[in-house]
Amino acid sequence: MSIINDALKKAQRQRAQETTAHPASVGAHRGGGQHRAMGPGLILIVGLLGAIVVLLGTIAFWPSSPSAPAKVVAKPTTAPAPAPVVKPVVTAEPVLAKAAPEPTPILAPPQQDPKILIFISGLKIIGVRPAGNESRVFMNEHVYRLNDLIDPMLGVTLTGVTESSLTFKDAKGATYTRVF
Repeated sequence: MSIINDALKKAQRQRAQETTAHPASVGAHRGGGQHRAMGPGLILIVGLLGAIVVLLGTIAFWPSSPSAPAKVVAKPTTAPAPAPVVKPVVTAEPVLAKAAPEPTPILAPPQQDPKILIFISGLKIIGVRPAGNESRVFMNEHVYRLNDLIDPMLGVTLTGVTESSLTFKDAKGATYTRVF
């Protein structure tokens, strides 16, 4: 303990001798001289920044020249002309039976593509959560929702989810079902 105390006392004595011997260098020794040298430059920089801020504020909030108010011209309103009265003309024409509309041809469902059948049968279905429009399927390390595009190259989308099957549709409109 006494060694530490002796060292502290010695350091104190040396500091006291330095301050009495060189009083002008006290500020420079502690770093104060550097701040004094930067004083005028720092004041100049702060002043310039302040002037820029004031200038920008003045430009931003300066009222623009008042523009002429827009002229509003009211058009006189006139009452609409009464519609002409049309009297129905009755003629003695024979009433013809209307022909039945032609039936709409029933289109055959699109053919299923064998490439898509192979793709769908190769899907690795890990989990299914049927919940109406919020249904989700975990397959091939991805989570898919209804109407998600499963394979962009084939144009296959997921259109239906049940507890035991998945329904897919291709770009042509053909429907595919995978039962598991």
